[in-house]
Amino acid sequence: MVGGLSMNLALGTLYGWSVFVAPLEAKFGWKRADTSMVFTIAAIMLALSFMVAGKIQDKYGPLPCALAGGILVSVGFYLCAYTSSLTYLYVCFGVVVGLGNGFGYATPIPVMAKWFPDKRGLAVGLAVGGYGAGSAIFGPLAQLKLIPAYGLPITFRILGTIFLVMTMVGAVLLRNPPAGYQPKGWSPAAAKVAAAAREFYLRTIQALNQADLAYLVGGGYALGHYTGVKRDTKDFDIFVRREEYDAIMEVLSQYGFHTELTFPHWLGKATCEHGYVDVIFNSGNGVAPVDDGWFKHASDGEVFGVPVKLSPVEEMIWSKAFIMERERYDGADIMHLVLACAEQIDWPRLVTRFGAHWRVLFSHLCLFGFIYPSERNRIPEWVMAGLMGRLDREMRSPPPQEKKCQGTLLSREQYLTDVQRWGLADARHTAASTMSPDDVALWTRAIDATKKP
Repeated sequence: MVGGLSMNLALGTLYGWSVFVAPLEAKFGWKRADTSMVFTIAAIMLALSFMVAGKIQDKYGPLPCALAGGILVSVGFYLCAYTSSLTYLYVCFGVVVGLGNGFGYATPIPVMAKWFPDKRGLAVGLAVGGYGAGSAIFGPLAQLKLIPAYGLPITFRILGTIFLVMTMVGAVLLRNPPAGYQPKGWSPAAAKVAAAAREFYLRTIQALNQADLAYLVGGGYALGHYTGVKRDTKDFDIFVRREEYDAIMEVLSQYGFHTELTFPHWLGKATCEHGYVDVIFNSGNGVAPVDDGWFKHASDGEVFGVPVKLSPVEEMIWSKAFIMERERYDGADIMHLVLACAEQIDWPRLVTRFGAHWRVLFSHLCLFGFIYPSERNRIPEWVMAGLMGRLDREMRSPPPQEKKCQGTLLSREQYLTDVQRWGLADARHTAASTMSPDDVALWTRAIDATKKP
């Protein structure tokens, strides 16, 4: 990266030619048409040598081309100090500097792209940006400082010397990666699959928008919008009202996606070869159904360049707070949401969402103060005091007589012993959850399926 930028900053001064035009015309009495021809020749030489240099680099590597380009550009600038005629200038700047630009410019872009295949656009953009920045840096330097202070000949020699150092450093640093090199965690196949999945998700959004169906984007995309925490996601989550689920799946089916109602109490899937969309209308424990409140308080966002509505922060916290499986715990997501959005959270609404399950919210907020001690006062005092008041009143009252386990609302597997062997009542069979006995049985049978290799 450093080598490529060093090389291109020097080479890009070709496009600063205009700063030398007026001093040359004043010194030799040349016309603008004469001096303009210098840049025209250089541009032609650049194009011709660029094609030749590309073949040389493919066969012998970047070093020969980079050295040739750097030496030609530097020598060409240095020789311009001894300009005495238009023909001489045409040769030194037009031909020599132009050829050097072609050989030199053909090197950084492919080398940087090979080192950063996972960020190819960024790497190429930096290389091209460095080329453009050369004229922006050295043009004003020559025009405003060097030429007024030292005159035109010495300016050419100074620039030639600077460019020789820059391009030689760049040539030494520019080298192809080892054969078979891949950035950690990246592979061409994975990149192609990710691109195909992204296209699938984009088509999903476009299909629902065209059908004018209401949905909210959640999951990792919403989390990234609110918190800045970006992560690779294996799926794409949209949240819908149960009464609109069938119409949404019908549209996706018409677009050629395979659809299924995977778990009748909360989730369906639309799939293609490279990815799947989770169409969610409740939480896995049946506690957090998607209702009008989700849509009323949704946030505006953008996914894949398309404007969308995002799941509200409050509902994300509400639904994630109950995910405490052995293999998955969403507590960190909640911490990051509170950290990023504490001042925007509608705290009264959030507390109301948890209702009788206020202890779950309280536990996460207590942990927030442990994880971020300096940020704990960002949770309104009345929220913590109110929840502590509930705890105090609860401690002063007798406990329920019914032997019940609410752990099944947090983990579908880890509290099965409590309800299957120890005889505690399963909270999912109460008004706390919308799940039916059949839903609980299906959700439990699916545990083993998720653990298959």
